[in-house]
Amino acid sequence: MKRGQQSLCITLLCVLAGLMLSACGSRSGAQPQGISANAQPDTLTITIPSLASQRPEKTQILAKVDQVQQLYRVTTTLPPYQQPQTCPAVGGVLYELTFLERGKKIVSVTYDSSGCGAVTFSQHDKRNPTQEFSNLLRQAIKDTTPPVQTDQLIVIHTVNPSQPPIHAKIGAVDAQRIYDALLKLPTSASPPECADTTGPRYELSFHQAKGDVPLDITIAATGCTSFVEEQIRATTPTFRQLLEQKMAEAGAATAHPDSLSLAVSDANTTKKGLVVDKHDLLDKLYRTIYALPSAQEQTKYCTIQDTQKQYYLFFEQDGVDVLSVEAYQGGKARCERVTFSEGSVRQPDQEFWALVQQAQAIATSA
Repeated sequence: MKRGQQSLCITLLCVLAGLMLSACGSRSGAQPQGISANAQPDTLTITIPSLASQRPEKTQILAKVDQVQQLYRVTTTLPPYQQPQTCPAVGGVLYELTFLERGKKIVSVTYDSSGCGAVTFSQHDKRNPTQEFSNLLRQAIKDTTPPVQTDQLIVIHTVNPSQPPIHAKIGAVDAQRIYDALLKLPTSASPPECADTTGPRYELSFHQAKGDVPLDITIAATGCTSFVEEQIRATTPTFRQLLEQKMAEAGAATAHPDSLSLAVSDANTTKKGLVVDKHDLLDKLYRTIYALPSAQEQTKYCTIQDTQKQYYLFFEQDGVDVLSVEAYQGGKARCERVTFSEGSVRQPDQEFWALVQQAQAIATSA
């Protein structure tokens, strides 16, 4: 589900940020016990856990001897771990690094890339990851990651959040061209306005040729991109022209969802993962939502506890999120409402609730 993918996408950005925000200690520590001072590793394996439950972890192998030995020296002399007074609010994953010499293991360590993460040799030997360590590891991961090969690009262009977005499906050759152009964009210092991804925007979902999890990239109205291979980029007029041209050539048109997922919750039960694929019904419900009038101001301050039943509706086209809304039914007067993901609130009517109930009935019996 796209929302899950978004969550996954949000987690991945945190991992990359964790590599950048590691503690910056410069003091060297003693070499771990049991490791030969004369060790000359020639290979490093980096095991990276998957951010998607259905995907296995992956192991990347670095065989550039000078690079391996530099990272080995830095890793084995990291300073002893000291818990910082404050930790950056950064999530992370647990990497496993194994240094080998002629195929024989010298040492394995784990690296927690979260805000207060550590490099761990053993239960009694934890170290502070320095900025140098983070930079070297990030480079090692980059150097051992195969280039992205795309076979399709789905673009959802939100021109006005109050209106249906534009959808385009772009083929493999042009998808690869657009991705390669993204890599050539200048990097951005990520000003605060880059964080606004709820207004006008492009959402690009690159399907990878090997069947890996799609790469989801958001381009905000300001021109900032989300992370593209560990860097936030700034779009250029040339890139925008390329993207618009390829969308037009692919027959860009108003989005028409092909699936609807919903969850229903009340005081007693919660049902999730209900899927509706009856196209005429979901199309009518989709159009009805956009036609709902704006809610009165006081309606915006109701809480979930003020309503009797909550619906969560996720419309997708080609597996990509087109519209996500929360709908609240019953309860206190004026608290029935439909809330869009960017925060705008609509006033539901009888037709809307009838369509929602039809969708629930079909999904429940499927």
